[in-house]
Amino acid sequence: MTSNSPMKRLGGRIRTFGRSAFRFCRDTKGNYAVLTALLAPVLIGSAGLATEGGLWLHVHQKLQGAADSAAISAATLYGLNNLKSLDDQASGVVATYGYVVGTAGTTVTVHRPPTTGNYTANNKAIEVIVNTNQTRMLYAPAAS
Repeated sequence: MTSNSPMKRLGGRIRTFGRSAFRFCRDTKGNYAVLTALLAPVLIGSAGLATEGGLWLHVHQKLQGAADSAAISAATLYGLNNLKSLDDQASGVVATYGYVVGTAGTTVTVHRPPTTGNYTANNKAIEVIVNTNQTRMLYAPAAS
């Protein structure tokens, strides 16, 4: 074999590549940039998920407060005059919380006696259920 044979050239290139790869693995310059680039999508996604979850909990708590207030108001009206419409009373109270019936899929349902819970046999108990569609804040572009 001659000194310039293809096998010798290939062996030299492999050794050169091996040395370069070894030096690259030992080099610690720029570690923070690489880690930041790899972890940025994970961190941004986690922040977005936490924001969506926090918004969902906030809206859920606000709807629960509206339903509780509507149930108390409807029960008070029923105690004063049991011939009046409890649906109108509950819808009016829920509207003060910013949830108008018919907009954004908002519905208010009044049950007397309740259909769930411990008071289903109590004819004087009132249950109010408020449903609405919640728009997504950050996840909306990815969902469509």
